[in-house]
Amino acid sequence: MTAKEFYNKHVNKVIDMDFSPKGDVYQCVDLFKAFTKENYNTPDYTTGNSYASGLWIYRKQKPYYKYFIDGNVKNLQNGDWCIWGKCKVAPNTHVAMYYNGKFFGQNQFGVKKAKLDTISKDGIIGVLRPKMYVKQEKVDQILHVGSKVQLTGTYKVKDINVKENTAKINIAGKDYWISSVPLKEV
Repeated sequence: MTAKEFYNKHVNKVIDMDFSPKGDVYQCVDLFKAFTKENYNTPDYTTGNSYASGLWIYRKQKPYYKYFIDGNVKNLQNGDWCIWGKCKVAPNTHVAMYYNGKFFGQNQFGVKKAKLDTISKDGIIGVLRPKMYVKQEKVDQILHVGSKVQLTGTYKVKDINVKENTAKINIAGKDYWISSVPLKEV
């Protein structure tokens, strides 16, 4: 599910995933738990310290962590989950999803429903980026070390390494060692 789809599904709703604490069940962590349940079918889990900050502090012990990488507050992208420690904007800690330059969270500024707000990044102790949102860098296969390429044409062998079963050929002014197994002598 994209960040946009998650936002559209839950905006202006209240979510309770864990029925706690009694008497005040709509917490910021419930929105994060909804995200992990809906995307990864994670089993129920606690924060580890009864605060949202535990989602970061104890992340490596939690069932959701294998689906995330540690992100960076200086490089946020839609879908990143930011966790605040105890600070001015989050006296009891907080977790919210970064979305379109703001933060989508539940129980923000005294409002229980999930909404989009501008929140200071000061106090963020960690960022969890879903692996499914990691942007894959395109690699030029010819220039990538270890890449496999198929060569067509006739090339002059400049050198042979019998032990490694490779041949050195020149392509566009650059020497390459290639496997000599599929080469045909002409």
